[in-house]
Amino acid sequence: MDVTILEPDPILLLCAVVLDGLFGDPVYVLHPIRLMGETLSFFERILRGLRLDGYAGGCFLFLLLSAFWVGIVCALACVLHYIQSEVGWIFQVFVLYSMIALKDLCKHGLVIDRAADLDSARKAASMLVGRDTDVMDAAACRRAGMESLSENAVDGFVSPIFWYALLGLPGIVLFKVVSTMDSMVGFKTPQYRYFGWCGARLDDGAQFCSRAFDVFGDGAGGVFYDRMFRAQGIACRVAATRACSRTKFRVERGYGCRCFAEAIGRSCLAGWDAGYRCVVRRCG
Repeated sequence: MDVTILEPDPILLLCAVVLDGLFGDPVYVLHPIRLMGETLSFFERILRGLRLDGYAGGCFLFLLLSAFWVGIVCALACVLHYIQSEVGWIFQVFVLYSMIALKDLCKHGLVIDRAADLDSARKAASMLVGRDTDVMDAAACRRAGMESLSENAVDGFVSPIFWYALLGLPGIVLFKVVSTMDSMVGFKTPQYRYFGWCGARLDDGAQFCSRAFDVFGDGAGGVFYDRMFRAQGIACRVAATRACSRTKFRVERGYGCRCFAEAIGRSCLAGWDAGYRCVVRRCG
């Protein structure tokens, strides 16, 4: 079988991006990311049953997930292409389409910005951020929404495209494996402090490698959101912080958050606070 079909293809990527722009993230039972999460939980139960719940268990989890998902997706792509090339290309487009998500993020951000009242803004923000929104005012909801958008755009759109462009279909699947591990086990809680270390550090490395691409993507995204937020006359500051810095292994995407804030013309000071959170403020 011809494995060169797994290499990066700009036409396939363009088709996937257009599909996401038109229809958003597809919702169906067999969504690859959902299945990755269920597979992770299954392997986690097995590894913990074998008392592999420390650093070694986390590393084994990565190896199992990577071998399973990269192998399955790439094998299906090759087999389908061998049977009928057009079916193989359609399969790859659908996989790429399922692994990027930008339109839905933008829709959530617009819902926060266009909320008719404070309760609606809080409810919309709670769909995008993990913190308590009951104590937020309208401006805080918008700041939290912008922060979450700038961060999640990295995981959901910028980095997947970067890794596909670099390594093709195996690259984007492998990145999603790492991202899923970080989302599900990359915490400093007693349960995952050691078991989740591997996923968190791998995600750090993946995000670091795509940082330059991230800066470009967040800068471009900032131009769009500048139009949205300036229309509402929001002033004062944008605090692009990692609220979960005390429960996650590390702070990531700080450069992306900073670039996003700079792109919308709302920051002149950026750095790390005592809690290792990236803070971007506007002076004056």
